[in-house]
Amino acid sequence: MSESAETSIFAFPKLSDFNYGSWKTDMKVLLMEKGCWQFILGTEKPCSEGASDREQLAYELRKQRSYTTIYMGVERKYQALIADTEDGKTAWDTQKENFEPSSRARLASLVDDFFSSRFDVNEETIGIYSKKIVEKNQQIKEAGFKMPDILVCFQLIRFLPPEYDNLVQILYRIKDEEFTVDNITKQLITESGRIQLKFKDENRVQSVTDAYTAGGRNPEENRQKQKNTATKSYGSGTVMDPGVRRNRKSSSNFCKYCKRKGHSEDGCFKKKESQDKSFCTENRGPNRLAEMKGLESSNVETTVTRERPAEFLIDSAATTHICNQKDWFSNLKQIYPTEVLVGERDSSAKAVGIGDIKFTILDIKGKVEIN
Repeated sequence: MSESAETSIFAFPKLSDFNYGSWKTDMKVLLMEKGCWQFILGTEKPCSEGASDREQLAYELRKQRSYTTIYMGVERKYQALIADTEDGKTAWDTQKENFEPSSRARLASLVDDFFSSRFDVNEETIGIYSKKIVEKNQQIKEAGFKMPDILVCFQLIRFLPPEYDNLVQILYRIKDEEFTVDNITKQLITESGRIQLKFKDENRVQSVTDAYTAGGRNPEENRQKQKNTATKSYGSGTVMDPGVRRNRKSSSNFCKYCKRKGHSEDGCFKKKESQDKSFCTENRGPNRLAEMKGLESSNVETTVTRERPAEFLIDSAATTHICNQKDWFSNLKQIYPTEVLVGERDSSAKAVGIGDIKFTILDIKGKVEIN
């Protein structure tokens, strides 16, 4: 074998201070490719007495190659650890004793690393993550501690994205004999494929919807789009394309409510907002308070506040419900004013009390009291 071909075999980094875990796997594969891994395990049988000289020579060469491959695969400063031996198994065990010592400090580090593992959707697949958990468990076992299988299963489903919540709830309810590492890994891989297909279908549907929306735009919107595309923005100013004819005629829509152009009174947001918060005056007929004071009831009007009807979403799966009607509460405990999240986009409201509200709803079985 030429020198360049021999050098190209070491495609992985040599053993250094922090890469023993990956180096060990890479070196194992290389020794297997060279037919020398059995010497490391100590299971290679020597040649029989009737073996030919050629067979004995091949045996000795493979045995020597098991050591030389390990020696050339470590950095210069660590070669001194195995320079006094010519046996591959001894060299392998020496490196393991130095980089994977059986101590309580290393065991504590491995256990902490095991329970700190997180599934990164952008960096790995669920299959790789499961294999990583199993390998960390094997390292703990080699350090002298047997991790219960149920803890390994819990770690596999502990830090998963929200898309896996449904599967995790199912896995928590399966039988004990089915709650195994192999079965959970299989279920996670299957669910991962389903989630990827779902996202792919959703993106395809969204693309089709956008295409139909663009094709169904009315001519006025198309002309407006052409105007927008003809205007190119450069920094804080705009440059108009001289080839595009611009309509200098102002909009004919005029709102009589807010006295502004650009929209009609029916689409005025200020009018709608004013209607929601407005007060209305209603004639209630003879007023009892007016009669008591001797006033003419026909000249007295009662002013009441008309508000939008209150609504509650029953069984909305909300963490907390908020109500602005104090008299609805059957019991109310005053608290220090606290900001609570409402809806989405970081909206908040100030809560001043906590209590219970009783409802009577009409269900299939009849009236149901809820609290």
